[in-house]
Amino acid sequence: QIPTPPPFLTHKYLTRRSVGAGGKALEGLTFVITGATEDRPRDEFGDYVCALVEANGGVIRSAISGKTDYLVCGTYHFNPFLGTVGAIENGSKYRKAKEKGTNITDLEGLEALIAGGGEI
Repeated sequence: QIPTPPPFLTHKYLTRRSVGAGGKALEGLTFVITGATEDRPRDEFGDYVCALVEANGGVIRSAISGKTDYLVCGTYHFNPFLGTVGAIENGSKYRKAKEKGTNITDLEGLEALIAGGGEI
């Protein structure tokens, strides 16, 4: 029987433990995460993608830059500061990634990237 974790443990910690050790498919690649999906709220989506990327050797950053290899998007954006929700294409990270020519993918694309050893 698995004991119930103490309440101070964050969802991110629990998600990273559930993803487990991966490989090095994403080694040398930098990712930014944005958005949410129907079945994963913003924080849960971000935590899951972060755990998946880090377990496979990738690096997470909080903002798009010239060094960002991929933006991993949910299906819609949510800005907790402004209280806005909408299509992911209206999100600021998505727009900045488009302007800079950064690769944009979703969770399925990230999983394909991992399965392909770093290539889609």
